[in-house]
Amino acid sequence: MTDSLEKATAELREKIAEHVTAMQQDEHWREIQKLYVGLGVLEGLLGQPKTDLSSLLGINSEGDVLKISSWEFAGMQPLDAAKKFLRMIAPKRKAAPLDDIVKALEEGGLKANPDELRISLSRSTYEVYKVSEDVYGLLEFFPHVKEKRGKKKPAAGESANSNEAQPETEVDVATGSAS
Repeated sequence: MTDSLEKATAELREKIAEHVTAMQQDEHWREIQKLYVGLGVLEGLLGQPKTDLSSLLGINSEGDVLKISSWEFAGMQPLDAAKKFLRMIAPKRKAAPLDDIVKALEEGGLKANPDELRISLSRSTYEVYKVSEDVYGLLEFFPHVKEKRGKKKPAAGESANSNEAQPETEVDVATGSAS
């Protein structure tokens, strides 16, 4: 039985290698390679975890479960531990439900009150993005949201471009009237 499984495994590897060789000749594949290298450089500069190519290609196996050590979050503040967890999962997914976050923190040695953590995550608007009800991610992994948040809406009566020169009003010193 072992021989037949080994033979089947070798045949599958060979078929995959043939397809990969064919794909490598395609201009789209070469472009993916360039973009992936660039992504790795940017992630390195930002101190973010490197995105796994298999996850970008949609090739995930059942064994791709995040391993959290028993004391990963021990002694940390719940909000800091939650942000650390969200960074850990970022290469595979951008956000997680509150229940998953609480479960991961407990797995990592930190007991967190779900209601208090919900409040902390919701209030941490400079770093945390509330994707939907009880689903949170780090703002750094949602650049389109971060970009929107950086733009201010003009106040009533204020020009959309605050750098525009405003007309100056001159006052006649003798009469005190504006011109």
